[in-house]
Amino acid sequence: MIDYMRTRGASVWYDGDVVVGNFEDQIMEAIDACKAFVAFITEASVAAGSTGWVEREISYARDSRKPYIYPCIIGDFQLPQSLDRSISSLQQGALEEGSNYLENEAFKKQIDFLIDVACQGASESSRPVPVGATPAEWFTHERSVKAEALALTVACLEYAHASAVLTVAKSLEAAFEVKLRPLTEEEAKAQPRSISAATQSAMLSEVAAERVSLPDPWTGKNENVVRFKDRNWRHGLLSHVWLELDEVREVFLAWISNLLIQKDTAEFGLYISRTLGTFALLDFRGLEINVLDHWLDPERGLDLHHVRACATIMAVAAEDKSNTPQIEAQLIRLLSSRRNRLAARQAALIIALGPLGLRRPKIAMEVLRRLDRQTFANDALLEVFLRTDAIYGAKKDDERDIDVSEMQEAVASEEASESAGGVQETLETMEDRLEPVAVSALPAAEFLAELADWADAKVDGKPGLIKRQTPLAALFFAMQRMPLLTSKRSNRLTLEDLTSDIADKWPGLIDRLIRAFVRAALARPLNESRYVPKRHMQEAMRLFARERDMIRKNGGALPDRDPYLWFAAKLYAAFLPYGDDTAALVLERSSAYLLDKDIAAIRSGLPL
Repeated sequence: MIDYMRTRGASVWYDGDVVVGNFEDQIMEAIDACKAFVAFITEASVAAGSTGWVEREISYARDSRKPYIYPCIIGDFQLPQSLDRSISSLQQGALEEGSNYLENEAFKKQIDFLIDVACQGASESSRPVPVGATPAEWFTHERSVKAEALALTVACLEYAHASAVLTVAKSLEAAFEVKLRPLTEEEAKAQPRSISAATQSAMLSEVAAERVSLPDPWTGKNENVVRFKDRNWRHGLLSHVWLELDEVREVFLAWISNLLIQKDTAEFGLYISRTLGTFALLDFRGLEINVLDHWLDPERGLDLHHVRACATIMAVAAEDKSNTPQIEAQLIRLLSSRRNRLAARQAALIIALGPLGLRRPKIAMEVLRRLDRQTFANDALLEVFLRTDAIYGAKKDDERDIDVSEMQEAVASEEASESAGGVQETLETMEDRLEPVAVSALPAAEFLAELADWADAKVDGKPGLIKRQTPLAALFFAMQRMPLLTSKRSNRLTLEDLTSDIADKWPGLIDRLIRAFVRAALARPLNESRYVPKRHMQEAMRLFARERDMIRKNGGALPDRDPYLWFAAKLYAAFLPYGDDTAALVLERSSAYLLDKDIAAIRSGLPL
């Protein structure tokens, strides 16, 4: 394909040309210089445990406002939710694995377009016309209420289970009937009492969709899901409804809002958030007026499901940096609310430390700075904080978390007396549903590095520990919950990620984390605070050592570059210039889980 592009006169750079050295800068410089960016996405490139480069490059190209970004999916598999959201507004190509790509006429046509137009000085505002996707034309024909409802349900819930999509489409059909057009007598008579497999296929075919068996991205088990036959159809359909069909859009948004808060349809939360994310990229200000201003209004009351959806909407909208001021304004409005203050602050934490914080960590840092130690002053806020995407992981033992009950001065009585229920549900009832979405390792590592920079920043005025308590506590809470080893069933950030791919490709990021550990080791506790950062740091390291010991005792294998030994040796070397007593903090609470040779290796620095 590259040879073909070059014979057509295009200058082509691909990552096979990377020279050993500053890997990241070379790729970013190439994207900066290019007129068009083609991203090939294979199942292996986005599998759990991958480095996240595909999503990172696409995000960087979008941030750079490249007008021609063409993601091509090679093979038949489900994309991770975060990547699916990222490319939902882009025209996409679909290629068979192992095929000759240039024999695919649609793909070749798009490549020719990029060469002829994008690479020959085309207008920056030009965009490729989706190949074979004409949802606007489809809507202009006299369609049945059933077909319109099913088409929009598939657009909203694409890749959800087939039977669930067909069932829930009936509620949108009923909403259309009430608000827009009642069923004709013929349509009513045509309503099937039961839907056979053949009937399902026929109904889906009428809306350019299909039922297909695909493996679940995490369990590997095949499931019957619904998708459009053309990858570009979904975006075209949603765009047309948002921009051209005001009445349909109004009913559709009301239906989505109701679907989110129904207990029997809560499973659709991520799909709905993806759809609203598509609208956010089309018209974020319009979505604010129609959705966010209502769902995030403390005066009306806040619902957990709406808040989680808003978290995804803002994360997608943040891909366009021009939306940043509006996103920050929404969060400040929550933090400044005088009504339902605790609920509003919970909502701000859920949004800021969710996928938005992992894409734009500086926004998350600003929210944490505004809350400061109030985050830890109330059990309801602390519980939400520990369950956000940026922090949450399974606790590794039954020991209680480090004591933060007196991290700050007493909070105002009206805040302390507010209900712990927060967002219309008590934390006990929402616990199982406030789960993090899957996020790739690198954004999570960058979030931790931002916390580390905050903890390491020069402090003026108040004593250093007071200023550093919030970022240090947040960092070590995350490290406490971080798995030691990478798993095929999860792409959560692990210590193995930090000490292997990330350490090799972005050593500066690891150095930033190490500096925060040094700050914790040197911090002097204050009389008015029971929070001791070095104990929190030691607890995180103890849990890594304990997890490693359990793996070893159960006969499990550790990587050649042992994550715990490598990181502990790094810390020991960084602490040593401040004296033997400071260096000893690395091993003080972990030595019970270590062999003598492990301790000797850490002290000698051999794992490095």
